[in-house]
Amino acid sequence: VGCWTEPVEPVQILELPGGERSGNKTEVNDVVAGGEGKEDKVAQSELVMAECITLRLLDTWGDHDFMGLTAVSLLEGEDCRPIRLEDSNLDASPRDLSGLGSGDPRVLENLVDPVQVTTEDAHMWPIPFPPGGQRTLTLRLARPRPLAALRVWNYNKTSESSARGVRMMS
Repeated sequence: VGCWTEPVEPVQILELPGGERSGNKTEVNDVVAGGEGKEDKVAQSELVMAECITLRLLDTWGDHDFMGLTAVSLLEGEDCRPIRLEDSNLDASPRDLSGLGSGDPRVLENLVDPVQVTTEDAHMWPIPFPPGGQRTLTLRLARPRPLAALRVWNYNKTSESSARGVRMMS
């Protein structure tokens, strides 16, 4: 089964006035919808049937060595119900920092652990950010689902390390 990788224009993660990034939860234009505590509704015609989504992570907010995220989630149906994601639903290239032989606890599986709003790097996922390198994150579901939104929580350990957060993706 192939992944939904329909070519789209890269989207930029929103930045608040004054240069502040939008906290731990980052909204990406039309790719990410909703917010904490909101009653989210999506028209049936706006749902996308998919069982696999591949995101190309294109740029950071300024870090030239690493890029990262804290969490991802998918919402389904007109009422934007969360889909329970597990480690087995994730794949990435590069997978995490373990390829550097460091035994680092900041692994891909952290994207779906129960801690989403945090500044603890033990719950985050950084990856190397070499110039010109390809970076992808793939979410695979067991069956096609009517997807309403993708939520992304950006890397946010400290204000200095927030430059590792994803700025552009497609």
